[in-house]
Amino acid sequence: MTNAADIVERYFTAFYTGDGQTARHYLRDDNFSFTGPNATFDNPDSYVKMAGHVAGPLLTRVDQHKVFVDGSDVCIFYDLVIKADPGTIPIAEWYHL
Repeated sequence: MTNAADIVERYFTAFYTGDGQTARHYLRDDNFSFTGPNATFDNPDSYVKMAGHVAGPLLTRVDQHKVFVDGSDVCIFYDLVIKADPGTIPIAEWYHL
């Protein structure tokens, strides 16, 4: 059995390497929610369509700092480094599987 950290890492890698099809594979249709500073989604297809630009040409790299795992909860702290202002965006994401 794959643990929550492995699943999240596979999703995270697919998402930030621009492999939306693989990233979408890890998102559940019947129990999905995303809340960010500028958008909220309850549909994984809408989310993937909107968020697909993140791994585009503006992305320089993703610097992971810390991953916390507590059963089916995974929290990742990282910097999204882009080629536009502000340059570095600190992000914390909480995944509940």
